[in-house]
Amino acid sequence: MNTKNERESVVHEEIRPVMSPSAAVQNADLSSFFKKIKPNDFLELQRNYEGRLRLGKVSETELEDWKDKYPELVDNDQLKFEYNCFSKELHIICLPLPTHDALQLFFTRRVASCLEAKFGSAVEDLVDIGSGTSFSGFRGDPSGSSDKLPDAYVRVAGGEFPTIVCEAGYSESEEVLLEDARLWLLQTAGQTKIVIILAFTEVMPKGGQVAQDGDTPAGETQDGGQTFIPKINKETSVIDLAKQLFELNKEGKLAKPLVGNLTAKLSLYKASKTGEEIVEDFSTTKKCWEAPPPDGHAGDDKITFSIPSLLKYIERSIPYTELFRATHRAKKLRSKVDGLEEEQTFAKSKRRRLDPMGPWM
Repeated sequence: MNTKNERESVVHEEIRPVMSPSAAVQNADLSSFFKKIKPNDFLELQRNYEGRLRLGKVSETELEDWKDKYPELVDNDQLKFEYNCFSKELHIICLPLPTHDALQLFFTRRVASCLEAKFGSAVEDLVDIGSGTSFSGFRGDPSGSSDKLPDAYVRVAGGEFPTIVCEAGYSESEEVLLEDARLWLLQTAGQTKIVIILAFTEVMPKGGQVAQDGDTPAGETQDGGQTFIPKINKETSVIDLAKQLFELNKEGKLAKPLVGNLTAKLSLYKASKTGEEIVEDFSTTKKCWEAPPPDGHAGDDKITFSIPSLLKYIERSIPYTELFRATHRAKKLRSKVDGLEEEQTFAKSKRRRLDPMGPWM
């Protein structure tokens, strides 16, 4: 019977050869990989990767056959994945970074406070403000294979789809984010009127490499020409090691920082007049509900989003992302040390078996 660590190793070794530099699974190896991956493997991936793990293009037939093979997948709320039947993209929703969630926090708090200030308690009967809810039933998708989990949304009470959708992308390609926007704006019978996209790009300062979704490998620390390695022994806990890494990162001593240089691009999209494509429009006015607003309020009441306020949310989230990554890097270092100790113990045991008189000589 395989141990938990052995199962994790199998999953990681299985996925590593088929991952391309862009963090998407190479199409040539996708079918064989997709047929092997099981619901428990999904859980392992979700626990070990950041953001979204893009599995590339999967046909609807492949997806449905896989669901039929593992019916427990559909009923397991722990498993989070998205599928766009138009782009054929399948994503596993893995560990969300605090910085990724900055848009969600800013948007939901801002919308809730504005609507409550305008409509008071009546807002509870007007709209739902939420995140992490799955939506399906998109138009033009007869098989119903598309599933989306927006980072944040506003839905008119009784509506099938959100009126406003927020999507945050962390080192995801712009085209992937635009495909999501098209699904919302063109395949919801006009119910989704606005899609707000916040796209983060992370660049590590030394190598200038764009960071992909996934854990950052643990590195040594450097100070000038001298190299430091955190002291790790049997008594060193993951929490203590994470604190060491976090402090070393603040001092700029990590060879690979916990968070690289971040840039963010905010875009707002709506459907074109013909309803056949999407267009970018940084400022727009949309009627968000058909019913008249509560007495004493105009139908053109506005919600204003402050870019400086959003920036504060992002900046405030960065230390939490650093702590998150420090913990995961510490777990990897701790695991490596434990593995080395096991190898050394095994080697000593093997030597004793080969040379039983050795200790007495």
